[in-house]
Amino acid sequence: MLLKIDNVLFILQNHSPEHFPFVLQPSNVRQRTTFYQILAQLLFLDESANVNFKQFVAPVQRQFQVLAEIPAHLWVTDGQQTLIGLFRDIRGILAATITKRSYMMVFDWLYPQYFPVFILAAERCYSIPSITTPLLKCLCECTNNKTQRMTFDASSPNGILLFREVSKILVAYSNGIISTQIVNNPYAERYKGISVCFQILTKVMTGNYVNFGVFELYGDKALSEALRAIINLFLAVPVDDIMVYPKLTLSTFHMFDVLFRNHIQVIVELDTTVFSRICSAFQLGLCHPKPQVVTHCAAALDHLLTFFCQQLEQDTMTSRQIANHLQNNPDLFPSFLNLIFNILMFQGVLNRWSLSRPLFVLVCLNTACFNQWKEQVLSSQSPSNKQAMQDALNGLLKDVEINIETRNRERFTQNVTVFLKNIESFM
Repeated sequence: MLLKIDNVLFILQNHSPEHFPFVLQPSNVRQRTTFYQILAQLLFLDESANVNFKQFVAPVQRQFQVLAEIPAHLWVTDGQQTLIGLFRDIRGILAATITKRSYMMVFDWLYPQYFPVFILAAERCYSIPSITTPLLKCLCECTNNKTQRMTFDASSPNGILLFREVSKILVAYSNGIISTQIVNNPYAERYKGISVCFQILTKVMTGNYVNFGVFELYGDKALSEALRAIINLFLAVPVDDIMVYPKLTLSTFHMFDVLFRNHIQVIVELDTTVFSRICSAFQLGLCHPKPQVVTHCAAALDHLLTFFCQQLEQDTMTSRQIANHLQNNPDLFPSFLNLIFNILMFQGVLNRWSLSRPLFVLVCLNTACFNQWKEQVLSSQSPSNKQAMQDALNGLLKDVEINIETRNRERFTQNVTVFLKNIESFM
């Protein structure tokens, strides 16, 4: 019914600043995304509407034409407001696409003609958060496969083409932002953009619309360069700062959860110093008060340890790299094992299942360390509690074989629950 009203049809064809000057007010810039999302939702309500998509995006398209008349080296000054408005408007339109049909309308409009604008903006304006934040959030929305709207045809290269553009933008932003100095506000100037970059990679890797094996098969460096850019962004933030900002904390460990699940080989091949820093972040992440952060951190650690367990019995380049990491980090397994047991026993966490998964792999990897931990726990008990603790500890591996098969994982998780319940009365 709305699309039959003349005023609504007029708005869908005439939504430029000339007709709605409020969008030019700096105080209203955040509302532009909502404004365009609502308009696009109206447009996509009815396929038989009297307004076609090309008519609708014509006012937005004129902003691209304005940018084309400004030399790229002047975008930071002369094109700043146009870029901010453009990225916010496009993000709003993308947010309204909940079907394959509507998403493909927007994608076909943007690619390949206008994606160079995104890349050039990341290259030229990386130090201007008021530009890069809308840019990256727009890209984040573009890569979000919500409601399975990005179900490309089997013969379609669109997923690969989109990721290649995403990779270029991530690399451009990463190369620029890590070279800048923080002046006043670390989060606004650097960490917020890095957090959104982590979200972008997470959404791409969980969207199921990119066959990442294609890149290595055909010698395309888009994937390797994007992953290198993400690791560099992680290294650009002190680990303690990651834990200070909630959004950055969650996006970091969610990204690592997905990255370790799908591309663990990349992590193993990193320099030992970088690998050690990631492990240090995990130790802090496991102690985080938010269960969601702990869950992602535990899952990432489980992927890593499971991969270690599978590779250590082989004589390959990967197994030698793992051995080198462990040689340079001899306390890696004991520290994680002690930490997770302490969290389970003394912090009353809700996500026991998540923590028990990497814990069991640690037990499999280093049974001697597990036995040493049990002796330490027993030695700290009073004489009246020693026997009860001994029985509880013995129950941890009841009916469990020391290998990482699923049935042993599940049984160990059950045993951990029973163990924690048994020690409640005297701990």
